[in-house]
Formats: sequence, structure tokens, C-alpha cells
Amino acid sequence: MCLLGQTSKPCNHPDCLNFYSKASPQVFPPIHTIIESLISTVLLRQPLLSTICHTTQALISKAEDIQSALSTIPVTSASSHPFYTKNSYKNRIVLASSELMQIYKEKGFSLTIQVVNDENNKVIIQDMFKIKLYTNDNPPKLLKLNIASKKILRGTLEAMMDENGIVVFPNVVINEVSSHYVKESFMLVITSESEDVKPLIVENLYVRARNSKKNRTE
Repeated sequence: MCLLGQTSKPCNHPDCLNFYSKASPQVFPPIHTIIESLISTVLLRQPLLSTICHTTQALISKAEDIQSALSTIPVTSASSHPFYTKNSYKNRIVLASSELMQIYKEKGFSLTIQVVNDENNKVIIQDMFKIKLYTNDNPPKLLKLNIASKKILRGTLEAMMDENGIVVFPNVVINEVSSHYVKESFMLVITSESEDVKPLIVENLYVRARNSKKNRTE
């Protein structure tokens, strides 16, 4: 390149020739020297690489031991509801028919239930079935009296299963409006004497005054 900027190609100006003749040429080491340097570096790092390899193998072995130990610990999960005493049941209570859409204070309503297994096949159980009323507190509280200290739940509160696998509660009466309680609703629980039957829980059960015009549904 011309120092005078007249051309980008090599030129014959005396000043340019004098400058480039004094510049030291760029020298690269021979290829065998580069290879020897790389080999030397690898050999120096070999003990460190060996240590890392052994440490990794030891960590993998410990992880496998921990996993094996954890596999022997029984897995338990909390019940999804405080009324469920077990994690799994052979059978469960289900509604066959009900009048739970509109419930009024001191006005009777009916409930019909049945018991089914995991395949939804009806199961005949000669046990007593009971109805109880709870608050929506955490944990729920059993309700026996209303705010006037009278029985809050009356009527048909116990029933047996008939030969067709049906349990009927023909007249259930709730003697209080739900607006006086937490979440303005109750929790209705139907249980069986059998420990293999999962209880039926009706949450957010609204009970209103008989002259109320509000239309609350479950």
C-alpha cells in the first residue's frame, strides 16, 4: 500500500520502499511446535480431568443410592377433604335424586342416594346412613343448634338401604338460614357405617328464608 495514498497496491516510491524494507516480517512457529504445545497442555490437564471423572462417577453412585432409598418410603397424600378418613374407598355415596336447588328454612326436602363402586355399578349395603350439617369453616364445625338454640336439623336424618339399593330421606328440615354462617352456606354430609364407603359431601348448600325473593343455587 502506498504511504502517500496514491494507490492501494504496492508502489515504487522511494519512501514506500524504504519503509517496508525496515518492517520486520511476521513469523509463525512451525506446525510441529504447535502440535507439541497442544499435547503438552493436554498431558498437564490429564490429572485434573481424571479427578473430575472420578468425582462425577461418585456423585452418580450416591444419587442412585438416594433414589433407591426413597423408593422404599411409602408415599402418603393428604385426604382431599376432612371428612375423608382414607385416601381411597371401594365404594362411594352418590345422589340419585334431590331437591337441593332451592331449600328454604323450616321447609322439608327429600334426598335419595345410592352406593356405587369404581365402575359405577350399584352396591347393596345393609348399613345405616346418616345426614349431618356442618359449617364451611376450616375445619368444618358440626351444627346441632341454630342461633336460637333450637335443633338446626330435624326430620328424616337416618335411613336404611332398601332391596333395590336405594336410600331415601323423605323429609329433611333445616331450621336456619345459611346467611348467618361462613360463606353464607352450609355443608351437608351423608355417611355410612361402613368404612369402605366414601361419604357424600354437598358443599355450598344455601338455605334462605321462606319469604326471601333471592334466588340462590348451589
